Amino acid sequence: MTIVKAEIKRERQVNTFSQLSNANWHMLEIARKPQSGCFYDYMSCLLFAAFTFEAYLNHVGEKLFPFWKDIESISTGSKLNIICCQLGIKPDFSRRPYQTEKKVFEFRNAIAHGKSEFISEEKQIVKDEIEKIRRKHPLTKWEKLCTLKNAEESYEDIRVIMKEIHHAAGFGDNPLADSGYGRSKMKIIEEFDKES
Repeated sequence: MTIVKAEIKRERQVNTFSQLSNANWHMLEIARKPQSGCFYDYMSCLLFAAFTFEAYLNHVGEKLFPFWKDIESISTGSKLNIICCQLGIKPDFSRRPYQTEKKVFEFRNAIAHGKSEFISEEKQIVKDEIEKIRRKHPLTKWEKLCTLKNAEESYEDIRVIMKEIHHAAGFGDNPLADSGYGRSKMKIIEEFDKES
C-alpha cells in the first residue's frame, strides 16, 4: 500500500430528503418486526416521514422559486400549497395520500411542540387478563397514531405525493433516484513506501 501526501479539494451535494427517506425505510423495516418497544419505532417512522417530506418540499421549492429562502420558514402546509398551486396540482385532503400527509404533520407538530397533557377516561367495566387491564392507559391523540398501519401509510403516501410533485415539475418520475453526489480533486505531492 502506498502512502501519499496530497492536496485535496472535496465537495458534495447532499439531498437531505433522500437521506431522511432512507432512514424512514430503515425504521419501517425495524418496526415491521414484532418486538417489545415497537411504539417508539412507529413514532420514529412517522417523524422521518414528516422530515423527509419537508426536506423534499424545500428541495423542490428552491428549484421552482428564486425567493424560496425568504419564505422557507412558513408552515409545511403552506409550502405544499404554494408548490401545488405553481404546478397545477389539486390535493384532496379528504383522501389518501394527502389525508395521510395532513395527519403526519399534525403528529410532527405535536411532537416538535410537545406539551404535557392530562388525559382522563370515563369509568368502564372491562374483562381481560389482569396484567393487560393494568397496563392499559389513556392515550394522547399523537400516541394513538403510533401504529404499524400509520407508519406504513406515511411511508407510502409521502412517496406518492413526492412522485406527483416531481413529475408535475418536470424533474422525472423518481424523486429518490438522486440522493446527491460527491467528488474529490486530488493532486499527489509526494509518495512514500509503507515503511517510511
